[in-house]
Amino acid sequence: MQAFTAFQAVLMFVTPFMSNLYILIVLSMCIGMCYGSNLALFPSLTKDYFGLKNFGVNYGFVFMAWGIGSLMTLVAGKICDIYHSFQYALFMAGVLLIVSVAISVVVKKPAE
Repeated sequence: MQAFTAFQAVLMFVTPFMSNLYILIVLSMCIGMCYGSNLALFPSLTKDYFGLKNFGVNYGFVFMAWGIGSLMTLVAGKICDIYHSFQYALFMAGVLLIVSVAISVVVKKPAE
């Protein structure tokens, strides 16, 4: 998951500088691939991190956080309204992805 998240961060920083439509399409597909891979990995990571006890509730919280994170699209839209470009929104997403990789390296599994 860290690899996909780091790759997605790189893509967020590179995408604004692409002027070739076909390269932009490929980068967008890669961003979608990373997004989908994270969604597919969340159930197993939730089980590995918290265990099977209360898995349904724990995964519910993880999935709810995924939905709350989607509100960042409103922030991206507001940034685009202000700067007339999604460039800064993509940079912000890249920084947040780097922060999430750093957090995933530091956080340890809770004691059982």
